[in-house]
Amino acid sequence: MAQKEQENVPAEGEAPVFITPKGFTFRPGDELDALSSDGRRMVRVHIEQADDNRVVCSYMDGGERKPMELPRDRFAGYVDSGRFTLVPPVSAEAERESAESAVSQADEPELEKASDQLYKVGDTVYLEHTAYEITAIHESSVQLLDPSLPDPVFRSENRQHFEDMLHLDSRNHFITDYLPANLEAVDNDLQDVLIGEGGLASGNAREQIAGWLRSGMSHSEMARRLAMSFDNISETMTLTTGETADYFTSYYGLNIEIHDKFNSGRSYSWDSIAPVLRAMYQPDREGNFYSPALPEPEPKRKNRAEDDNAPAISGPEQPERKKAGRTRVEVNYRTFAGLFPEMIDGEYRYMRFECGASMMPLHVQWIEDDVIA
Repeated sequence: MAQKEQENVPAEGEAPVFITPKGFTFRPGDELDALSSDGRRMVRVHIEQADDNRVVCSYMDGGERKPMELPRDRFAGYVDSGRFTLVPPVSAEAERESAESAVSQADEPELEKASDQLYKVGDTVYLEHTAYEITAIHESSVQLLDPSLPDPVFRSENRQHFEDMLHLDSRNHFITDYLPANLEAVDNDLQDVLIGEGGLASGNAREQIAGWLRSGMSHSEMARRLAMSFDNISETMTLTTGETADYFTSYYGLNIEIHDKFNSGRSYSWDSIAPVLRAMYQPDREGNFYSPALPEPEPKRKNRAEDDNAPAISGPEQPERKKAGRTRVEVNYRTFAGLFPEMIDGEYRYMRFECGASMMPLHVQWIEDDVIA
């Protein structure tokens, strides 16, 4: 820089001023926003130190993180390229108004999203086999930094997508084993069967599950308790749609059969049900768990007999539909079909599962035309 000598000759009591090749200035005490490629602010930094060789910045968005240190020429290049933008100084009046607004907002109670308590700024998470540090958490997004890179490269993820990605790496188990399911993506009939009138977790069972959650139980432990407490149950209930459903439980999970024109059937493992129950029993600020109202029912699908506009059909009265079999063999078969649909469909004739050197592998195969072992 041609102006290098003048840059570092500040007036008495002032911080030295540095000028970039494009004429932008910066000095210790300045605040800058680090921007993403699409212009969104990722994190705000504060220049702590600057000299002819380096610039040291601290993060201002919370969390205990090591200050960022960059060569001065590289830092100036980020300023010139727009990756770092100077935050204009705030007037005393604006600071006072901001402080009053913050006090006013602090007086208003706000129920935090449950996942806010599970991960925080400064935590390390693993996405796509890479360790990332959480640098900021917003209502709909999470910002991340790969600390292994020589230059700070920030990454922003939609919050729901971020939480979905956490499940893909077992090293995030400390978060995912307590992360509630996204109820918007959970089948309404399952929610009905879990906490609806006559459902699996109605009556005293509802308080039993709430007690597990109050104790801080993880999903894996909760799944084990569900398997022990709700094994071998067979019941019939009416869904909020007006349709009748049979549900059956085994040590492995829950099966639902709906009396509609499709004879719809669904299977769920206890491991998949635990996070759904956690989402349905969210805690309030006092740590009390409650069950929210069930989702709005979908209009009941009419069959021909219920359609007022359908022509009458003469003939003998149809016998009442018999309920599905409820023997342990039948329940176990439905559970197996839910766990291994590829085997039932004939897509695979043989499957092998391994779970570490300490356990024997599981072999599943067709040994006859109608026998699986």
